[in-house]
Amino acid sequence: DQEEAFCAQAWAVLLQSHVHLSALTSETDGEARLYYTRAIVAIALRLLESSNSSDNDSDSDNDSEVISALIPKLLPMSFTTLVNNMKHEGATASTASMGAEMTRLIRSPAFKSLMMVNNNDSSGCVDSCIATLGNMMQISHRTQWDICFPILSAMVTSVTHGMVPVSPGTVTEEQL
Repeated sequence: DQEEAFCAQAWAVLLQSHVHLSALTSETDGEARLYYTRAIVAIALRLLESSNSSDNDSDSDNDSEVISALIPKLLPMSFTTLVNNMKHEGATASTASMGAEMTRLIRSPAFKSLMMVNNNDSSGCVDSCIATLGNMMQISHRTQWDICFPILSAMVTSVTHGMVPVSPGTVTEEQL
């Protein structure tokens, strides 16, 4: 689909433009970083959802394969970019909104389904995203930990989804 192709190109361009965005320093730059974050999250969600949808059209299958190959490359870069944006922004209302956007991405059914795919690309993608979020625990993010913890919590919840028994009771060896 042309929309997905456009989204993929826009995603790559946005990630490449990060160098210019990180040089911003005025008060309105927080808004620019917030809109940048929203754009990246919206595109990532759109492409994750489209890669999970099942169309029977042969052109769509080819596009879906390309997008499925792009996602594991661009998603970790997106996480890195967004975490760095939060670091540059400091503890502000914009940072809290950026954190909410990242949490929305992590909690999405499309992201959770990416974790369920059993191949090297998806596993490496998720591992890279987890490692990037682990960087939020560094001392340089200390002023933002109140914003970072919900993001990390969402990732832990997404990763462990289905691994922990929901009903109360004794955990058997089969469940482990």
